[in-house]
Amino acid sequence: MSDCSRIYVDACCRIPNAHLKDRIGYGKSACGVLIVDDKNNEYEFSKYLGDKTVPEAEFEGLIFALDKASEVLKRNQAVEVWMDSEYKKHQK
Repeated sequence: MSDCSRIYVDACCRIPNAHLKDRIGYGKSACGVLIVDDKNNEYEFSKYLGDKTVPEAEFEGLIFALDKASEVLKRNQAVEVWMDSEYKKHQK
């Protein structure tokens, strides 16, 4: 068992061609989160985010995931965040 918990998060946004770089527009959005603690217990969460752009949905999904992690993980626990957004490049 690892002493590091993992947070997997992704958001989706219903905009035509939302997957294309620099696509602008608003659409109905949601996110899903899977948290795996250091004992391999799994916690699943999801949330409807409303009308968002793709970057807004990804960022709000990350905030939601971290909020949920603070509820289920031990304080001062090391975590890894996994997402397919460019935001992951800025984590430390």
